[in-house]
Amino acid sequence: MLPSEGHLKDMERLLDHDFQVILDFLLEIYSPAALRKFPDRLIESLHKLIPSDLVTYDEMDPDRRTSTDRGSPADMMRPELRQESWPRVMQEHPPLMYFRRTGDPCACRISDFLSQQNFRCSALYQEFYRKMGIEDVLCKALVS
Repeated sequence: MLPSEGHLKDMERLLDHDFQVILDFLLEIYSPAALRKFPDRLIESLHKLIPSDLVTYDEMDPDRRTSTDRGSPADMMRPELRQESWPRVMQEHPPLMYFRRTGDPCACRISDFLSQQNFRCSALYQEFYRKMGIEDVLCKALVS
């Protein structure tokens, strides 16, 4: 559904610089070289597109409670948490569960589903994200 004319007036316009950053991101991701190393190129390029503390590329199987992860900066990845805590709490991850339930690969944050207080009370936060100093997560499902 397209926004109504009234909404178009309220929408922010992309600045030339922002537009160029998005174009550069797409060129990096869709180049033939990027296809061979897609996860690594995506992580590298996302840092330029969306400033963040940590960027990860995760292939998850919630039924088996397994996940293969890559991220930057690598020292924030905390392999012990990924191996021990993550399998226990991944079923609580709101964007992941939303995608499983609906098949909608939209970009969403944990804060789209939980208040900060509810997130901080969750095992997902206490056993995983708190230990990495992460207060919110932006996720985007990629469907093959």
